[in-house]
Amino acid sequence: MPKMHEGLGAGLLHFNQYCDAIGLPEEGWMPASELLLALFVANCATGNISSLMVDKWIVGIHWGHQIADAPWHGGHLLSQAKRGAAKLVHPTSRQVEHHLITMRHLEALYSGLDLSNSFDSTVYAIAWIAFWACCQLSELIVTSHHSFDLQTNVSCGCLITHGVVRFSCNFLMIHLPSTKKKGRMEMTYISLTAPSAPAQ
Repeated sequence: MPKMHEGLGAGLLHFNQYCDAIGLPEEGWMPASELLLALFVANCATGNISSLMVDKWIVGIHWGHQIADAPWHGGHLLSQAKRGAAKLVHPTSRQVEHHLITMRHLEALYSGLDLSNSFDSTVYAIAWIAFWACCQLSELIVTSHHSFDLQTNVSCGCLITHGVVRFSCNFLMIHLPSTKKKGRMEMTYISLTAPSAPAQ
């Protein structure tokens, strides 16, 4: 969560710096008018800033408004500005498209691993869950041994529930200690489903 808050704060920082640079009095910074937000996006398009980064900054500004309980005026004009800015981004600032992961990749991974080895079986389990649950790897792995935290990372001690739902589908839910929030909703588990074996 600290990294997410740091990313959101970056949007507010750049927005405040922009408002200061154009000489706008602080009382005009929040709530920001839609025209001001669109001008900020247009200004970002003049530099080597990716459209993905601009989107993250706008999310950060929106988050700042929510924290301050200020009305948000983002609408059609802001959407148009973001689309226009995306077309002006220099090719070197665009993220390289990654190839899609397919079942053939999982099969190749499976054939190259020794599942009797705990490390190899863990690698395959994480790849399988990430693929079928469409979740981010950051929700399943840690960047280093020293960064592991029982309060935020998945471990063997995490609660796992399973059963059968409608249409004879098995389900497995891996409950996460914590995850990213989106608005007022928070996903606290990874859910996997699969058809039950036919009755003999």
